[in-house]
Amino acid sequence: MISDEDLRLAIDRIARTADGHLLYLYLQKKLHSVCLDTGTLARHEGERLFAAQLIELMREGLIATGTDSTRPFVVGRVDPSAEPARSAREWIARNDPEYTAIAARGAGRRGR
Repeated sequence: MISDEDLRLAIDRIARTADGHLLYLYLQKKLHSVCLDTGTLARHEGERLFAAQLIELMREGLIATGTDSTRPFVVGRVDPSAEPARSAREWIARNDPEYTAIAARGAGRRGR
C-alpha cells in the first residue's frame, strides 16, 4: 500500500527537477489568477486551493535546489507590434474609450 509519506516524497522528488520548477510556476499562475466568471467561482477556488496545497508539499524540494520562490514572473501574451505605455495614465487613455471621451471634453474646456 502506498502511504501518504510515499506520496509526499514523490512530490518532493518532482519539485527538485527542472520540470518541477516549471510546475511550480504553473501552480503560482493558478494560485494568483482571478476568476471573471461567477458561474465557475467554486471550481476556480478549488483549483487555487489545490495549487496552494501542492506548492506547500513542493516547498522543501524547491528550496533545496535553489528555486527562489520570491522571483517575480509574468505569464501572458504581449503584442510585439504595440508600443509600450510610458505610464498607467497613457495605457488607460489608449484602452478605455470612456476615459478618452472624458479627457477630450476636459481638453476642450482648458483651451478657452
